[in-house]
Amino acid sequence: MRATLTILAAIFFSTSAAAQECVEPEVLIDSTVSISRPADGSGLYTLRGSAWFIKRTELVAIHHVVEAFALSRDEWREISITQQYPGSIWWNEVKVHVRIKRMIAEDEVPEGLHFLELKEPLAWPIQLAKIRTTPFVAGEAAIGIAYSQGTLTAARGQFVPFSQPVAPGHPKYVANFELVRRTERDVLLGGSSGGPIFDCEGRVMGVISRIFPESMFGV
Repeated sequence: MRATLTILAAIFFSTSAAAQECVEPEVLIDSTVSISRPADGSGLYTLRGSAWFIKRTELVAIHHVVEAFALSRDEWREISITQQYPGSIWWNEVKVHVRIKRMIAEDEVPEGLHFLELKEPLAWPIQLAKIRTTPFVAGEAAIGIAYSQGTLTAARGQFVPFSQPVAPGHPKYVANFELVRRTERDVLLGGSSGGPIFDCEGRVMGVISRIFPESMFGV
């Protein structure tokens, strides 16, 4: 599988990357959860996304997921949070009340990020993600974690710079990551939006916004 992910990042790249020893994805999974909400009163269709903890009562989610969930700054709204462990049949799932606490506006990044406040902290074991503030480089290794179609999925890859009409630092600047998991294709699909992309030290360096899988192009 190979997929190119457009990520949100206000950080830039130079020209090359040194050899890297990366943290295993299993070490990072407690930072990320699936978030979902029924699309209507019938519950027949469920909206899904991925989010990650920055505090015990604060999740980071991407704008188009928050918008689809109709979350608010003023009112607590109910969503479901799900946590899974690889190879296990067991899931943790709970309904929680959240509201928008703050956001990084779209004039600062290509798509806004929302910080969602939980009314009560989860009792589950969670890992608080650290955010990287230093530049990443072309070819630098990366680890993407998300709940693809509601199932916990991890993929390794690298940062791939590409030609674009705006320069690094411009509010509309985006960057691509190419993620690979063994011989499987398209492992990060619907529900991955908002999932973190980590560097080798386990720091968030980007957030999954849009996915362009190989199967889309018939390869």
